[in-house]
Amino acid sequence: MQHVRAVTGRNTLVDGEWQTDIGPYTDERGAFDRGETTFRDRIRDTADARFEQASDRHQLHVARNCPSAHDVALTRRLTGLTDPVSMDVVDPWREDEGWTVTTETVCCTPDTVLGSEHLRDVYVAADPTYTGRVTVPVLWDRERQTIVNNESIDITSPACVQPFLAYLADFILCNTVELPRRSLFTVM
Repeated sequence: MQHVRAVTGRNTLVDGEWQTDIGPYTDERGAFDRGETTFRDRIRDTADARFEQASDRHQLHVARNCPSAHDVALTRRLTGLTDPVSMDVVDPWREDEGWTVTTETVCCTPDTVLGSEHLRDVYVAADPTYTGRVTVPVLWDRERQTIVNNESIDITSPACVQPFLAYLADFILCNTVELPRRSLFTVM
């Protein structure tokens, strides 16, 4: 018999403390309510940038069942950024404790940034008084020990990816990659 695990309510951090069953992830019509993300900085290729591109400086946290995180993981692979940007994969089953970092689930990895058991610990490390949802993907800066960005559309944007590609131009075939913003598949 297969067990089905589900989150009954919304879990979130409030002033750095984990709160469970805050309410549903839906709006009044029942549609998924994604909410706004908090960390919206970018990696830049200027000397005065807060987050400069550099090999082994940045880390992604993704979940394979999240379409937004999957988009980021694919972008990382397609642009040849697997070496300079490492990636950890959290457990796809998000229960009352939130996203769990474990090696007990197939295709998951340990947290190589902080060695934490939960993704919420990464958020609290970035901001001890953080209030908001704990979401994937997360782009972490190892040097500054904080989250750069947790919005997939920002992480996969040319503004974020291009500095890495320029930095790696000597190691990859080209330094410009066109990433489509619509599905590659059509409904027949």
